[in-house]
Amino acid sequence: LFSQATVTHLGGEAAGQLLSEAADALRLALEVNTRETLPQRWAFAQGSLGAVLFDQARYSGPDEAAVQLLHEATDAFRLGLEVHTRAALPRQWALTQNFLGAALLSQAGLYGDETGVQLLSEAADAARLALEVFRGETSPMEWVTAKILLAQVLTANGSYSEAKLEFDELIPKIVGAE
Repeated sequence: LFSQATVTHLGGEAAGQLLSEAADALRLALEVNTRETLPQRWAFAQGSLGAVLFDQARYSGPDEAAVQLLHEATDAFRLGLEVHTRAALPRQWALTQNFLGAALLSQAGLYGDETGVQLLSEAADAARLALEVFRGETSPMEWVTAKILLAQVLTANGSYSEAKLEFDELIPKIVGAE
């Protein structure tokens, strides 16, 4: 369902409906695959639920529904990180940190106050944590994704000189100049 909604580029209500059904299915899976009995499956399902809710928020528009969906998405990512730790599964941990950062960035955009500033700080932290695992030499695609996220967060936070430094490091890697 998630793939149908995202890969086929459905818009509006059709994508929203498929994503809602995917979220419902993942919630059911979490009832069967509990943290106590199947922790790895549970953590994977939490991460998948976070991704579905994050996408669902994009289709709902900037309203209370989006705020709630993004809150649930960040909660799901954080729960998954309790099992998918850096020590146990560094790659999965870093991927989830990056997803968490993206969700926090989107969430911050819905606030214009101190809450938004705090969410941007958390998003930057998540991107930086992902970059501790993802290196340009060993994980180039993931590194680029995390670098772009960090630059976006820094830009949204008004830290333009820091964002420029991130982009300056990123652009040569993308165009193959290094």
